[in-house]
Amino acid sequence: MRKMSAYARKQRRVDPLAGMRAISGMTPFTQAEQASLNLPVRLAWQAFCEGMAQGNDFDTLACVVNVSMIRAESIGSAEIIEACKLAQDSLMRIIERKRKTGKFGLNYQDREDIPPILDMHEQLIELSTPKQMMDALQEVLTRLNSGKTLGDGYETEH
Repeated sequence: MRKMSAYARKQRRVDPLAGMRAISGMTPFTQAEQASLNLPVRLAWQAFCEGMAQGNDFDTLACVVNVSMIRAESIGSAEIIEACKLAQDSLMRIIERKRKTGKFGLNYQDREDIPPILDMHEQLIELSTPKQMMDALQEVLTRLNSGKTLGDGYETEH
């Protein structure tokens, strides 16, 4: 057997926790993880309802709607896809209102269309694995980076 350099030995090292990392991505979120994912979403929605929303609150809601849309596409749920489209339309109205008035605000339709997707997102987190949610987030980022946005007339295919 040939001697190896220290560099070659480092390159050959196997990650002893690789199997555990793979398994951890396939187990459901714990209650604590679910709470830590859901709380910022509910706080962002509360900020909108109270007229105190900032840009990061809008970004949070947009991310929730987009990730939910990707997960709905992957599981083939027409109900969630439709709810996501209504929420996306509301977000487009909100951002247009922000451009016109300089302030985030909600109308009656927005208050009706967005809460159902927040509830569905919580259910998706409860029923999905971290890997599925990360894959959905990665797909959202891929679509955004390729220029496929609602503002440009992008419609989700299903």
